[in-house]
Amino acid sequence: MECSKCKLGYNIKHSHIHGLQLYKCKDCGRSFTVDFKSTSKPESVKRQGLQMYFEGLGFSSIGRILRLSHVSVLNWIRKYGREIDKIRNDKPVEVMELDELHTYIGQKNYRWVWTCVNRDRREYVDFVVGNRGTETGLKLWKKIGNLAQVIVATDYWKSCNEIVPSQILVQTKISKVIMG
Repeated sequence: MECSKCKLGYNIKHSHIHGLQLYKCKDCGRSFTVDFKSTSKPESVKRQGLQMYFEGLGFSSIGRILRLSHVSVLNWIRKYGREIDKIRNDKPVEVMELDELHTYIGQKNYRWVWTCVNRDRREYVDFVVGNRGTETGLKLWKKIGNLAQVIVATDYWKSCNEIVPSQILVQTKISKVIMG
């Protein structure tokens, strides 16, 4: 077993806490345990919860399916949200999909989320929150425009014509037309 801080394997048994064995690193002096708390979940379950969230399920639904607290799901989403810049890929994207969706807070207080997805690698590129108008789409384009190399696929929303240059814009609902 290796130290969680310096990644070296020079450890000695140190003490116990809540029934778990603590170890002390001889190199850096850090105390750590290798046992998980009974309430912790493996990384695979956390990623599954994150995927469910991206598919549109709510925190309570994910909690019921995974048989855990919806607050735990919320905390996982927040944690991944803070770390999203670390996993963002800045390589050029060949086919991007731009779309907008709405959600509401309270009673009919609508918010629009403009998203950009890399179609080839099926990964998130970026997003902005605002209204459905052109100004919000332009904010997103300012963030992602330099990544667009070949094709930007959108639906037929009128603002897309004003945001994306016409030489790389493809407006369609059919995926196979773009992919060839």
